[in-house]
Amino acid sequence: MCDDRDIKIAGSQPSNTDRNKLETSYATEEFNREKQKGNIEKARRLGVLVAEHLSAQGRSILFDIIGEDKRDYITQCHQLVTFAVSVSFGRFCSSSVVSKTAYNSFSDTLKRIAPEMYTSSKDMGAWSFYFLAYRRAGDVERRIGQTFAMLCSHDGDPVFQEIGEALYCRVMSLVENLVNEIGFN
Repeated sequence: MCDDRDIKIAGSQPSNTDRNKLETSYATEEFNREKQKGNIEKARRLGVLVAEHLSAQGRSILFDIIGEDKRDYITQCHQLVTFAVSVSFGRFCSSSVVSKTAYNSFSDTLKRIAPEMYTSSKDMGAWSFYFLAYRRAGDVERRIGQTFAMLCSHDGDPVFQEIGEALYCRVMSLVENLVNEIGFN
C-alpha cells in the first residue's frame, strides 16, 4: 500500500517564482508605457540636470546655507542632499519607474562629474535615519533638520537643525521646479 504522508499539496498562492515573473512583467510594461510617453528620456535629463545643478552650484548653495565655518560637515550635507533628491524624485515624478530612472541618471552623472560628492553621499546608515524622520507623521522638514543636527553630533542645536531643514527644502524645491519645467506626460 502507498504511503501518502510525504506528498505535499500545492497551495492556492502563487509561488515566489510566479510572483517575481508577474512583478517583472508589470515593471517592463510600466517602463515601456513611460518610454512611449517620452518620460524615460525626460527622467534621464532630469537626473542629469539635478546632478549638474548640485555639483556646479551645489558648493555655493551648501556654503550659503552652512557657512564657511562649517566645512567639516560637508559629508553630512552630501548625504542629506542625495537623500532629498531621492525623496523628491519619488514625490514629484509621475511613476516609480520614472523616479528610479531619474535617480539612476542623477547618481551616474554625479559619479562622473562630482566623484567626491558621490562617494561621500553613499552612507546608508545616515539614509536610514533620514527615512525614519521622513516617514514619521507631520512636520517632515523639522524632523529632517533634527536628524541632520544629530548626525553632525549637534543634537538639539537649533543652528544645525535649521541648516538641515534649509538644505532639504532647497533640494525639494529645486527638483519640483525642474519636474514642472520638463513637464512629464
